[in-house]
Amino acid sequence: MIRKLFLLGLVFSCVCVGASHAQLKRVYQLSGLIVNKGTSEAVPYVQVRVNNSRRGTVCNGDGFYSIPVSEMDTIYFSSLGFRTTRFVFANYLKEYQGDANSAYVYAINYIEEDSITLAGITIFPYNTPGKLRTAIIETDVPEDIESANARDNLNPKVMDVLIGSLKIDEGERVMVARQLYYNQQMHSRVAPTMPLFDPIAVYQLLRYINEKAKIRKDKNLNYWNE
Repeated sequence: MIRKLFLLGLVFSCVCVGASHAQLKRVYQLSGLIVNKGTSEAVPYVQVRVNNSRRGTVCNGDGFYSIPVSEMDTIYFSSLGFRTTRFVFANYLKEYQGDANSAYVYAINYIEEDSITLAGITIFPYNTPGKLRTAIIETDVPEDIESANARDNLNPKVMDVLIGSLKIDEGERVMVARQLYYNQQMHSRVAPTMPLFDPIAVYQLLRYINEKAKIRKDKNLNYWNE
């Protein structure tokens, strides 16, 4: 009985291992040459990367690359001055004319130049820096709406109207008065006059000081709390 259970478990393990191997994706070693579609010349140092993975490489100076891929991978080729090209490996395998049973697959990949049209420029010859400076100053540059509005708002007449329509609060009035007094004293050659004392207020102050002195003389230490 134990021997039969052992054989049954061994058969079951073999079946599971075979099924797991059947589910594994087949891996190919893809080697190719990247060619300029317009000139049919090899493009060096193109970046080769596989989607949804960390696999990638860079082709050499002759445009040759080699990278492991699976049947469901999509490969992207990108280089400065060229459009990024997508290469679906499963579609390529359907039309592949080489050995279908081999783990090595070869391909020629074409990429197109990404042309950028620049605006034309006009070059004017100027013999001296003075002529160049004069030409720059006299250049009629169209003014945009924002600059025109800013220039109109900085007009002195407009600024006077805006300042005159603003309400002045109490704090600003005090600051203006202090600034005017400061300016007057700074530009005046005569020393500022001291305000006159009120004789009644001086008499009351002296009387108050004398009374407090008498209380202190009587040694009443709580006279300040009265």
